[in-house]
Amino acid sequence: MPLISVFVILVFLITGSITSQLEANENPTNPDYIEWAVRMARSEMTRRGTNPRANWEYAQTVLSLAMMELGDNTNQTDISAYGKNLIAPCVNLDGSIRGYDPKIQSLDMVAPARAIMIIYNNSKEDRYRKAAALIWKQLVDQPKTSEGGFWHKQRYPYQLWLDSAYMSGPFAAMYAKSFNEPRGYTFVVNELTLIDKHMFDNTTGLYFHGWDEKHEQDWSNKTTGTSPSFWSRGLGWYAMALLDVQDSFPAHDPRALEFNSILQKVAYAIERYQDHGSGLWRQVTDQGPREGNYLEASASAMFVYTLAKGINQGYISRERYLPVAQRGFNGLIKQLVKTKPNGIIDLTQICLSAGLGYGRNGTFAYYIKEPIVDNDPKGVGPFIMACIQMQQLQSKSY
Repeated sequence: MPLISVFVILVFLITGSITSQLEANENPTNPDYIEWAVRMARSEMTRRGTNPRANWEYAQTVLSLAMMELGDNTNQTDISAYGKNLIAPCVNLDGSIRGYDPKIQSLDMVAPARAIMIIYNNSKEDRYRKAAALIWKQLVDQPKTSEGGFWHKQRYPYQLWLDSAYMSGPFAAMYAKSFNEPRGYTFVVNELTLIDKHMFDNTTGLYFHGWDEKHEQDWSNKTTGTSPSFWSRGLGWYAMALLDVQDSFPAHDPRALEFNSILQKVAYAIERYQDHGSGLWRQVTDQGPREGNYLEASASAMFVYTLAKGINQGYISRERYLPVAQRGFNGLIKQLVKTKPNGIIDLTQICLSAGLGYGRNGTFAYYIKEPIVDNDPKGVGPFIMACIQMQQLQSKSY
């Protein structure tokens, strides 16, 4: 064989081996996303025990929603029943809700009603209809800004938060659809578009965590009213809401076009601030590997979910954003999912909580000092949801 031919063959083999290795690193062993979701769900069931305590609170709701969806999709009824039991026992036979105080007027207390709407639509039990009506009344009475945006809580006057979009929007849209209450759609449009109007930053392409209409809060910019920094999970709440509200919007409602226009900006920001080394996103979105700015699991899972569902629904480009979502998912598995000797998996590096006011000033230093925990439902729930959407991406042919 001529020497030149041997050289060509060697080059081909070497470059082919390198290419194969790169592909393997990018898409490790053609992962079964649903299997990751099931492993995480069953790990959480082991951690919480056979009789989990039901709580009327937003974090547990995200896990409840994820497990009900996963159980339904995989015909594993014990998983869906477990998810239901994280919230449903809070609803008494008369429709009253254990652990719910309407006087607080907190949008965090609205979020669990989304799980109740799913349970009601499946069972038609009157207790759940009555419970949903209680929460709907709160939204009708919820204090609002002069333009109709919900205050995040009574104790946070004239403030829009990114979190509010997810806590209130999907429930409002579901209630509007199930009970022919068109005001619910108006509530959603107001909340999502006013956040975009007041909290989008043209310089970074990101959304500030909060906005104070009166410009009076210690954390608010006296000119713009916005908070100082960009918190990744806050953007994650907003991103997921932009997609999830559309599950209940009327077909061809022109107002949904506004959501998709905003979603394009959000997807671009998610792509722009992805950490190139890990494929993940950091606690403070735009600060890169600044000291203390750790790779944060809940936001990373929310961003993967957003991109994957956005592609599945046809709202954003598959060609552009699938590689971003895949890198993000791979980063979660490689960097933040840890397997114990008994096979249980943990999701690590989750910000426990963050907010504004009452000593929380919204600065970089504040966000990186909040406690970091493992297996918080605000991370585990979105991780399971992201797995479901990634599985759908893999199953679809285009």
